Amino acid sequence: METTVGTFRVYRVLDAVLHLNLFEVASERLYTVYQTGYDDSLQSTLDEVTTGDLVEATVEGDPESPDEPWRVTAVDRDADRSVTVDFAADVDYPNVARETWSQALAEAGDDPVRPIGRALGTQTGDTAAGEVWVQPRDAMPDSSLALTVLAGRLPLEPWLTGLPYADAPTAELLVVDSDGPEAESHAEPYGVFLFFTEAGRELADRYRERWDLPRGADSRPAFDPY
Repeated sequence: METTVGTFRVYRVLDAVLHLNLFEVASERLYTVYQTGYDDSLQSTLDEVTTGDLVEATVEGDPESPDEPWRVTAVDRDADRSVTVDFAADVDYPNVARETWSQALAEAGDDPVRPIGRALGTQTGDTAAGEVWVQPRDAMPDSSLALTVLAGRLPLEPWLTGLPYADAPTAELLVVDSDGPEAESHAEPYGVFLFFTEAGRELADRYRERWDLPRGADSRPAFDPY
C-alpha cells in the first residue's frame, strides 16, 4: 500500500463512471479514485467537487494493481485556485477559433499537431480577457475533446495556473467541441479551449449565453461509454 499527499486537479469524468480522476500537480501523475464508499463528511466533500477544482488530498492505493482505483482518505478544496470548467459539444466554433486554426495551418503546414493560441480581447485597460487555444484531434488520446478533458488525459495544468499571453491565472474554461462524444467522424479536425481570467468574466458571459452554459450547472455530456 502506498500513500500520496499532494495538490490535485479534479477531473470528474462522466455520470456513468463511478470514479474520479485526480491529477497530482507536482508529479504530473493521474490517479483514479473511488467516488463513493466514504464516511459522511468525506463523502459530502467528494460529492461537491467538480472538474477544475484544486484540492489538497491524501490518497492510498496499491501501485502494483493498476486496474484497482485508489481511495481518498482526506480532501480539502482550494476555492481560490479552483477553475470553473464547462463543456459545449455539437456546436459551431466562434470566428476567433477558426482564425486561430488558420494561423496554425499557416505556421505548421496542413497537419499541425501542437496546440496554438492567442490572447482574447481586453476588458479594462490593457488587461487581457483570456486566451483561445485550438488543439488538433490527431494529438489527443481520444478524438472527443470533452472525453479527453474529463478523464484528465490532456495536460492543461500550465494554462490553468498561468496563461502565457494574458499573464494571469485562469478563472474559468469553456471546452468547445464541434461534435458530441458519440460522433464517429468530426466536422472539424480540432477542438477549442476558451480560457478566461477574472477580468474576462463579461466576455465569458457572452459565450456562455451563446451556448446556454449557466455557471453552476453540470454541463458534462450525457454519455455512457459502457
